[in-house]
Order: sequence, then C-alpha cells, then structure tokens
Amino acid sequence: SRDKIIFLWEVTSGHEVKKLDGHINGVNAVCWNRNQNLIGSGSRDGTILLWDPVTGREVQRIEGHKRSVNGVDWNSDRDLIASVSDDTTIRIWDAVTASEIKRFE
Repeated sequence: SRDKIIFLWEVTSGHEVKKLDGHINGVNAVCWNRNQNLIGSGSRDGTILLWDPVTGREVQRIEGHKRSVNGVDWNSDRDLIASVSDDTTIRIWDAVTASEIKRFE
C-alpha cells in the first residue's frame, strides 16, 4: 500500500489486529511463512522486511535491491526468501542472516 503500512485482519470479525509499520516507501508485496510464523514484505524502498505477526515487530531487514521490490515468496522447506525487483534481478536470501544466496540477472 502507498501508506507504507501492512494491516493484519481477523478474518471472521473483520477487525484490525496489527499494523506493521517500518518501510519508508509503499509496500508492493507480502508473503506469509506458516512454518516459521513470519510475514515478509517487499517495498518501493528496495527493502524486504520480515515481521513477527504476533508482536508486530520487525525481526529482520534485508537490503540489496537497487530499486523497488515487487514480489517476495518463501521457500517452505528452508529459511529462504525470494525477491524480484525493478532492478531486473531475482534474488534468493537467507532469512536468518539477511545474506544474499543467489542472484539471477
């Protein structure tokens, strides 16, 4: 969203549960890792943030893209997250260390 905030909602009641606020520009993509109970978000600011949905706290900041991050997704078997960006790269990241594992240009 353009307001830079991710809102978590309780589906049955429709009530807002949490606001995840940490990006400095709009949020383009969100993904959820059920196994780790983490949320990943990609932003126009070029960052990927990992969130604890229970506390609403940012647990990891991943930086490396030079332009907007338009997509993020988890590997369900490992602590890896993939991202795609306007900088024309797809990158695989270690979600624990925030280090780049692989880059496709």
